[in-house]
Amino acid sequence: MITMESGVSAFNGKGFVVLRWGKEKGQLTPEEAEQHGLAVIQTAMAARHDAAVFAEMTDSTALDIPKDTAARFIGSLRKRMGRG
Repeated sequence: MITMESGVSAFNGKGFVVLRWGKEKGQLTPEEAEQHGLAVIQTAMAARHDAAVFAEMTDSTALDIPKDTAARFIGSLRKRMGRG
């Protein structure tokens, strides 16, 4: 699980975001955290889309394409769209 908390530097008054996962942690500027958050949301949306396309392609009542073929197609599509 990844946790986040905001903070402010006592030295320069600038805000920051601390991310923790397991025993690891990292610090981002608010702008970096916003960009990272948007990337996470976009990736989650893409994962839903990929899963929907895969399900439609492999559903026996729809196209009934073999799963390995559907997975290769989605991989190729992701590359063409600059996502892979």
